[in-house]
Amino acid sequence: MSNQVPGLRSAVMVGSAVNSDFGVVGDIDVSANAFSVAIGEERRYLGSFSGRPLDIVCRHPDYFTAVLANDMLIFYHLRELRKIVDGVVLLDTDRQIEKLLDDLKRINVPLQFVRPLIDSVAFSTVSQSRLEDRISYCLAFDNLIVAWLHLDARYRFRKHKWLVEDTRRVKSDPLNDLVNSVTSELMDVSSVSPLIEDFDLALADCGAYKDIPQAQASVKDARTLLKGRRIPDAIFPARYAALAVLLHFSGGAEGEHGPRLMRGFRSVNRDRPNLAGTIQQLLLLDTPVSAKSVVALERARRELENTWEKLVSYRQSRPNEYVEWRAC
Repeated sequence: MSNQVPGLRSAVMVGSAVNSDFGVVGDIDVSANAFSVAIGEERRYLGSFSGRPLDIVCRHPDYFTAVLANDMLIFYHLRELRKIVDGVVLLDTDRQIEKLLDDLKRINVPLQFVRPLIDSVAFSTVSQSRLEDRISYCLAFDNLIVAWLHLDARYRFRKHKWLVEDTRRVKSDPLNDLVNSVTSELMDVSSVSPLIEDFDLALADCGAYKDIPQAQASVKDARTLLKGRRIPDAIFPARYAALAVLLHFSGGAEGEHGPRLMRGFRSVNRDRPNLAGTIQQLLLLDTPVSAKSVVALERARRELENTWEKLVSYRQSRPNEYVEWRAC
């Protein structure tokens, strides 16, 4: 690794190679520090290790210190910091990683990041449109997951490939029941493995992959999970890829996601019917949202709201200090 990264000072193996079943790990991720990288820059080095792709993201040793000192923290930084906290230190030449890890364990999640996501979880079937209801449900589910997994420093939100694993770290029956209801709803009406393979082929056939790299990466994640016989887990990266495709074909980046996703589906359905068919099946766009699914979402939303209120109250009681609060 030192030969690949000029001026390497520290390195931490992060992500799924540390925390997940190695049989379904697609690549090995390393967060590294080097003085050859400018403070505001991230530089990527690619290689291989043990027959798997090696992806090194390199930053200046003072990168996160500058982010924290200048109040520039965003969700991306929180996810990266949590991966480092959970990671395995491979190299720490100046013992800076040791100090950084100690600092990171005392980071409070900025409350203003999470409240808008909680507010957007509300869902009701009042539109009289299966397409609109189903897309609304998808967005409410995703917002709930992201909000919940950023409430507590112990939680992780890596990417949709690991959504099932990451939600299991939250000791919440309503949350895990909701995740199970989403997977069972699709598995009750479709054979997931062939459906994801058809989706992959439809994307490749219409040339969409070159314009939507995040969809290609997520479908690759889904297929890796299928090879590991983790069929319920594979549903979530495939769903994410389908939503990314609809947003891409929505005709513009402006506006709320709900209307954009509906425009995107109509566009794909008109010009790429084979692709639209697989997306319709993956997202259940022609299926009414069941009463069971609505109840599962509402139970999880209520528990999230209660947990949020406890967190805010706890923080307000200690306004000038780090609060080592635990959600559950």
